[in-house]
Amino acid sequence: MTRLILDISDEAAAKLERAPRPAVVSPSELVGIAVEHYVDLDETHRAEIEAGLAETEAGHFATDAEMKVFFLRAARTGA
Repeated sequence: MTRLILDISDEAAAKLERAPRPAVVSPSELVGIAVEHYVDLDETHRAEIEAGLAETEAGHFATDAEMKVFFLRAARTGA
């Protein structure tokens, strides 16, 4: 395990102390969990972006009909 020293604002530290969490999880552990989630999410987003760029570079684009269906579904679902 790597130890990391982190500087955060007093306001963020106070919020961290007040954050609901199981009694067995310290603020330090909570920050570690948050960092892991952030890194995983960032990695996923970057992979999706790279895949999209590769599709674009290969000339694969959504057709007008596909876009119309997409926007109609989004309008119906409120997405």
